[in-house]
Amino acid sequence: MKIEFKSVESYLKFQNIMSGNIKLTPDMVPGNATHPGVLLKEELEFHKIRQVTFAKSIDIATNVLSEILMGNKILLWPLH
Repeated sequence: MKIEFKSVESYLKFQNIMSGNIKLTPDMVPGNATHPGVLLKEELEFHKIRQVTFAKSIDIATNVLSEILMGNKILLWPLH
């Protein structure tokens, strides 16, 4: 599986985490909290996936997906 990175900075962060230079623990709090929808929006743009196509593939309304991607709607997916 090939992983593509949006920027050199994100690649370096990934390398630091995977190499063990940065230890992640459950009690860590991010310095800048980011809504997951904002991250998803960046991924869709990077991979050139249209929002309408993605909404249909996960079976949700396009207006709901738009609210999620703008960070206005809470994500409520069950954890298994």
